[in-house]
Amino acid sequence: MKKTVKPPFVSRSPLSRRDALRSFGVTLAAVPLTQVLGCDLPVDLTDPPVGGEESGGAGAVTQPGTGGDSSATGWASGGTASIAAAAYQNPFQGAAEGSCTLTCRTTLGPCHDDLAPEREDISEGRPGLPMRLGFRVVDENCVPITDASVDVWHVDAAGLYSSETADSPSYCTGNDRAALAARFFRGHQPTDSDGIAWFNSCFPGWYRGRAVHIHLTVRRSGRAGDEYLTTQVAFDEELIQDVFSSHPDYIAHGQPDTSYATDNVFPSANVDDYLMNTQQMDDGVLLAWKTIVIRSSLSDAVCGGGFGFGL
Repeated sequence: MKKTVKPPFVSRSPLSRRDALRSFGVTLAAVPLTQVLGCDLPVDLTDPPVGGEESGGAGAVTQPGTGGDSSATGWASGGTASIAAAAYQNPFQGAAEGSCTLTCRTTLGPCHDDLAPEREDISEGRPGLPMRLGFRVVDENCVPITDASVDVWHVDAAGLYSSETADSPSYCTGNDRAALAARFFRGHQPTDSDGIAWFNSCFPGWYRGRAVHIHLTVRRSGRAGDEYLTTQVAFDEELIQDVFSSHPDYIAHGQPDTSYATDNVFPSANVDDYLMNTQQMDDGVLLAWKTIVIRSSLSDAVCGGGFGFGL
């Protein structure tokens, strides 16, 4: 496996809530804050999340892999068909690291679909940089949680969500017929005896007003159990710049228009807490993983998250 290159965080002045609302083009008196900030919406509320203007990108910084169907910088293409999961080392081997501090909550967003199927491969054949995505769920004592249900969803390489049964299907899919008819990049998996759930997916794209992200919800005691955490995870911005400037499935979309410092969900002061660990495999597949720490009981306090949390 290739060593991860940890990029410096891009520091920019974060938007105030009032400035963010002005950029939304809404009037504070006319729209309740619960409708504006309680949803994971792009800045321009009049347009669906179908991407933005093409822009220039930074040079590649991630060390390239070797072999496989890959781009000029070693990234694989061809979607999840390129993933050889059995060949990758388990990055969760050993005990959970650190003090097992609670993972903080963020907004659910308007594009969740509770009818997403149980499956490991959530791509439905969509193109993109193949990504082996893993989450280990533990409690505050670092004890793995078996049979927790991990539900994930994110946009495709072009910035579209899927599903006609999503909470806001027209908005989330941009009324794209193929996206409405599919449930790509959605699914849930139970955790195993080590508290781990794996998914085969593709690196997420972006849409206007949001930094690149993946949503996840963790239920305890199976799919029908109580929701213990809803949050979002992020990626190193240098990795993002590399993918969108070099990978053939992303380069036409251009660089994201929003950094984590100006995103309206992730807190710019501690966005590192939400970052996935990533490594480029020798075959060009991206391995991404993170330990998620949930409350031991629903009566325990929740760790609050980024801008818009609780609204």
